[in-house]
Amino acid sequence: MMFNNFSKNGWSDEAPVPTLTAEQNFIWLLREDIRGKALVNAPSGRRRFLAWWALNQRKEYPKASDLTDAQITYLTTPMANAGVGSTPPLTHLMIGVWELLDHIRSRFDLHSEEGRTDLFDWYCLTAVSELGLDRYLSADQRRYLADPVALVGDTGLPVTRAMLSLWRFRKDVRGAFDLGRPDGLRAFLSWVLVYGFKECPILTLYCDEEFKRALKTAGRGLAHGLEPLDSLATALWHAREELQLHFPLNSLDGRHAYLAWHRNEGQRAYGQDVLFELAQTPPPQARTAAAPRRALTPGVNLIGFARGELGIGEDVRMAAKACAAVGIPFTVYDTPPGPTHRQADRRLDAYITTEAPHAVNVFCLTGFDTARTYVEHPNLFESRYNIGYWPWELPDWPASWASAYDIVDEIWVSTRYTQEAFALTAPVPVLLMPMAVAGTPARAYRRADFGLPEGRFLFLFTFDWNSYVARKNPGACIDAFQAAFPPGGAAGVGLVLKVMGGRDDDPRWRALLARVAADPRILVLHGTLDRNAVLGLATLCDAVISLHRSEGFGRTLAEAMLLGKPTIATDHSGNTDFCTPETCALVPGRLVPVQPGEYPWGEGMMWAEPDVGQAALAMRRLVSDHAHRELIARAGQRLVATRHDPCAVGLRYKRRIEALLSRLARQSGDSRAS
Repeated sequence: MMFNNFSKNGWSDEAPVPTLTAEQNFIWLLREDIRGKALVNAPSGRRRFLAWWALNQRKEYPKASDLTDAQITYLTTPMANAGVGSTPPLTHLMIGVWELLDHIRSRFDLHSEEGRTDLFDWYCLTAVSELGLDRYLSADQRRYLADPVALVGDTGLPVTRAMLSLWRFRKDVRGAFDLGRPDGLRAFLSWVLVYGFKECPILTLYCDEEFKRALKTAGRGLAHGLEPLDSLATALWHAREELQLHFPLNSLDGRHAYLAWHRNEGQRAYGQDVLFELAQTPPPQARTAAAPRRALTPGVNLIGFARGELGIGEDVRMAAKACAAVGIPFTVYDTPPGPTHRQADRRLDAYITTEAPHAVNVFCLTGFDTARTYVEHPNLFESRYNIGYWPWELPDWPASWASAYDIVDEIWVSTRYTQEAFALTAPVPVLLMPMAVAGTPARAYRRADFGLPEGRFLFLFTFDWNSYVARKNPGACIDAFQAAFPPGGAAGVGLVLKVMGGRDDDPRWRALLARVAADPRILVLHGTLDRNAVLGLATLCDAVISLHRSEGFGRTLAEAMLLGKPTIATDHSGNTDFCTPETCALVPGRLVPVQPGEYPWGEGMMWAEPDVGQAALAMRRLVSDHAHRELIARAGQRLVATRHDPCAVGLRYKRRIEALLSRLARQSGDSRAS
């Protein structure tokens, strides 16, 4: 018979594949390695993803929900025509595991009946236990494996399909016992009872109550009229010569002694005791219910990279500063950003807690990381009003991520640009909440502290390589600097590139280093600085530049303005809320498409390509025109100090939080009354 649902491109099956849960969809979106193996808009891709979830969820996302009942039913159902001829039925999960694991796919050729049978045997005898798939054994599968098979001879006990799988799977066993002969069949069954269950404990999952009762029946071939032995005791005695010598069963004393030994020691020594405690497959574990918690209190749980030394970590720290400035009760829930960023900022340690006691959550994270937090800490979202304080650098929220809206009740944004982006599609309120900007270095720094030259007008560009280098666009800063001050010309200027996250295995990083090495006026400071040093570096430079293609907010520009530094910036995106013609040297740009790989989920959207020639003119003017430099620096400082003052920002927070808490209290009262 043709095995016609398998092709070189994979498996096809008409059975409808259940949809993914929100958690599953988030993980698929977040994990590029998973997306490459499972295109969930195709049934075969969803099957592979559900198989991946069965294999990995408990290990990688232990707090996430297990597969749904519908998904488990689908995975444990045989595929159409997946068992043909003498091939055992292959379930969707078996096929999904085969598709996911390269070493298994190369081992079993599913074009052949032998390969399909081998896959079935491997799955039932190895994968179920080693890969933790026992909870996905259906009752039908267990019944199928527990059913006896018709073989020659009368053994007194049934040989089950599971035992036959073991015989096929183990070459040494297959070579030792000829199941086509009655004596070979009896010897195989004896081996199973004495050694098989001990060497392959998973067999106990495939033994039903009928087989268990049969184990208690009298053995064969013993002297008539003496106390009968059950099948296990009989098989063991016949298999071990030392037992035959020590316990002569043709005498009453010998038989009594053997029975006592077998009951007290022998069953355990030879692994037969497990057969009287046949393993039961635990049901799939649903998400653990949250422990009863005390009543939530008025206030805010700020959730973010509290100790992370990166821009978005500063978002949660400034949100805390704004709350503290106006007396909003708050705690901080730290969600570490991962190994790519240092986590040594301790300013919020006094507020960090593993609890989230307040009624309102504010996630100072990207929408992507809020979704990751939803999977990793689902109880954090329950029974609270959830606000996503989300940055975003493009003009629209990607359609693939529309489900992220479902886990928040409203969205706060720091700029009008980001507000417009979310408002296009968000089904929840999108409120403008400018971020707080604060900070001066705790001590005075010198240029020598950073290896910077004296007597030069220094431009500073600060960025994180992990914030997508195409967006930050350092090459444009170099182009503009060298166009403004050609190499070999003016020596009284310099460009400082403060960057963290560059990797030697990244050819773009190596190319950048090679390029700046040819111009001694350009200096690269690579590494993570603490907060004071970051601010101190800005105070030592004469101007700050950012020729980004897009910014959600532009914190380094705002901080430079607050420190009284003149700035040059692309006239596009979130920074234009405070980078105005009066406060900043704005560089025009033309809109260009985001190229594949330049920004996550950015394909089809647009951002700005700054005019390098205009940027060069702005750089020259800042160096030569002291009055212009002072004018925009003072205007920028006044604007940021007013609009982004922690107290002013905190008052906006407070008005909104108080309105929400009042509404939640009314809703709670209405609920109790009803």
